Amino acid sequence: MSRSTTNANPFTFQGFDSTTELLRGPVKAKKAPSDKRPNSGGGGMGAGADAITNFLKRAAAVSKRTPEAMVRITGAAKGKDHVKEHLAYITRNGKLDATNERGETISGRQAVKDVAEEWTSAGLAKKGPDTRNVMLSMPKGTDPDKVLRAAKTFADKTFGGERQYMIALHTDKDHPHVHLTLKREGFDGKNLNPRKADLQQWREGFAHELRALGVAAEATPRRARGVVKKPKVQAVYHIEKRHQAGTKRRDGTAYAAPDVQLRKYAEAVKEITGNAAPKVRPWELKIRERQEKVRGAWLHTAAVLDKHPSQDAKRLAKDIREFVKDMPLLQTERQQIHAQVAKGLGRGTNRQTDKGADRS
Repeated sequence: MSRSTTNANPFTFQGFDSTTELLRGPVKAKKAPSDKRPNSGGGGMGAGADAITNFLKRAAAVSKRTPEAMVRITGAAKGKDHVKEHLAYITRNGKLDATNERGETISGRQAVKDVAEEWTSAGLAKKGPDTRNVMLSMPKGTDPDKVLRAAKTFADKTFGGERQYMIALHTDKDHPHVHLTLKREGFDGKNLNPRKADLQQWREGFAHELRALGVAAEATPRRARGVVKKPKVQAVYHIEKRHQAGTKRRDGTAYAAPDVQLRKYAEAVKEITGNAAPKVRPWELKIRERQEKVRGAWLHTAAVLDKHPSQDAKRLAKDIREFVKDMPLLQTERQQIHAQVAKGLGRGTNRQTDKGADRS
């Protein structure tokens, strides 16, 4: 959306306030880096043409499915041996170079052991883990070197001078990802206990550094993209992947499906066959209600854009409608498992299969 177009017939945020809240996320970042792109609406942004133009640029990026920068807590290490094992894992036992908070390159098996020794020699935490393990990733096709550079800059700005950390790039999967292991106790003695607000802030910071390197990246909250299912716990994901691939252990036995997944399928079978009464799950109704509001907010934005005389606005309205139409099913993981089991048993369900229908 060009500046001249917006100035010719400026909108007000009254038409976009619900969507700006979606793009901002559930919480407001405390100190996310600025690249002159607003992430909140209403009075905080004002109703100037520049602010609206920037909002429309971000809405266009999201509706066109700009790659999402992901930041996840993958686990934690507790105890000297566990810390040593994890640092060995992210460096592939010293075969991959890593970088610490001082910008030094950690290369080789012994150097990795030295870092683990340095981190644990001053004593371990009396309560809780000794590290926070974080993964920063981008989709397949993203330049791995730029992913690493962005992650290093993000880590330096966010944690440099605050606590010890080690960072390493992995390219053995179909998407480049960086492992960032943070020592939980900082130089000031305070422990790192990230919350949802922090994770969203970290995503925005990582995405900002990627854009600074010319990589298209967004940090849109899951709900704004119509995503209902939560990502699986890292350990469960890896066990399930090994099971599906038929990977065998050293003793020749195959990996079994994760117990948590088996319980979900067993529960579905009991409920569908009538051997157990269906449980009332009010949170699923709330999820559906919230997602219907999300889709409604996007479609309302499209309706407002349609009233603008410019073709750019109308094209964006069309893109937004396509974006809503292609949103994921309004189903939780449990509902999808029930649908799979019902299909396998040849029984119908009352599952909701509609996507984001155009209701404008």
